[in-house]
Amino acid sequence: MINLTFGTVCDGIGCGHLAFDMAGFECAWSFEIEPFPSAVLAYRFPEVKNHGDMNKAKGMLERGEIAAPDVFIGGTPCQAFSIAG
Repeated sequence: MINLTFGTVCDGIGCGHLAFDMAGFECAWSFEIEPFPSAVLAYRFPEVKNHGDMNKAKGMLERGEIAAPDVFIGGTPCQAFSIAG
C-alpha cells in the first residue's frame, strides 16, 4: 500500500483533515492561524504540526523546511465565518 500525504491550509476544525485521515492519508503539515480552530486541531490531531500563517508555506516549501505533500487541501474562502469578515 502506498502511503499518500496531504497538507492543509485554513483547516478550520479539521473536517477535510478528518476525511483524508479516514481515507488512509497521512497529514504532512497544517496551516491554521485562528486560535480556536488551532486548539481543536491540536486536540484532534496532536501529531500534526500547525505552522500558523499559510503565507509562510511557499517559503518553507522552497527552503525544504516542510515536504511537498501528494495532495494539497484547503477550506478557503472562509470569510463569512472568520474574524476577517
